[in-house]
Amino acid sequence: MSESESAESELRWNRRWDGTPGRLEVWYATFTDRETGNGLWIHGETVAPVKGSGTAVTSHGWAALFPTGVDPVWERTGVDETSSPADLAGDHPETFSIEGLNLGPSGSSGKTETLSWDLRWDSSDQAPVSTIPHWAWKREILPAAQQVPAPNLEASGWVEHHGTKYDFDGHGQVARIYGQGNALRWGWLHADLGDGDVIEVVTAVSKKVGLRKLPPTTFLRMRVGGEIWPKTRVASWGLRAKLGLPDWSIRGRTQGVEVNIEVEQPADRCVSIDYTDPDGETATCTNTERANLTVDLRTQNGIKKTWKLGGTAHAEIGTRP
Repeated sequence: MSESESAESELRWNRRWDGTPGRLEVWYATFTDRETGNGLWIHGETVAPVKGSGTAVTSHGWAALFPTGVDPVWERTGVDETSSPADLAGDHPETFSIEGLNLGPSGSSGKTETLSWDLRWDSSDQAPVSTIPHWAWKREILPAAQQVPAPNLEASGWVEHHGTKYDFDGHGQVARIYGQGNALRWGWLHADLGDGDVIEVVTAVSKKVGLRKLPPTTFLRMRVGGEIWPKTRVASWGLRAKLGLPDWSIRGRTQGVEVNIEVEQPADRCVSIDYTDPDGETATCTNTERANLTVDLRTQNGIKKTWKLGGTAHAEIGTRP
């Protein structure tokens, strides 16, 4: 990792909320156990309500386990009220830490009523992926921005549910979101495609007046053969997303490549969780860490590359309410 990449990575790990009202800071990790295909989702967030709401700043989270052959389960952690950004950062500004959930560059541990986990990883060699341009993250140009400081992690440890302990040894990622709240509707995708290749997609419709009637804006980033593609860190305007459940897709052409992405989120592999934005509005996220995925890329000279994953892609669809 270059010196500039190292500095950028450090910035992405540090707590982002600076005390501004009406902001949402999210930390999340998703993993797949290599042997069993079991999936895990760990999510922590700080919600700073809009000014004058009379509601305290809170941090909370949840964990969801997606075992193969068994219905997924999820539970929330407790809610911590927060008085200032300094209280959040504490002695470890690079870690999201509340009662029942810790998540940072070296691992995650936590406990809910019936779920507990302890996973370790090393993110020191990770080259971050900017799904959305990094300047948008730093300057808050967009209503929200996502960054992936660790897109291709190897994790090991365990997850336990109701006394059943699952050994965990697999791959996944840790990502961050910061902005004014969740989109009006959205789709998200992450997948380890093998041999170090990864794909990250965020496609969303903004809640902003004047933007909410537009089609979803899609941000696509892949690392293939060690190279980032598309090269430019902007939205892929030639791509069109069709969002829905259980199937959704992204199709079109960007930078001379025809793209076809097909995602399937079987209902029996999903959990649905209510979100609350800083302005008090609610959304519903339907998430699975065991999605099916097909990615087809075809260049203008006919060269084609295809990936197919059965039950190891990570995906979600967000709707209102």
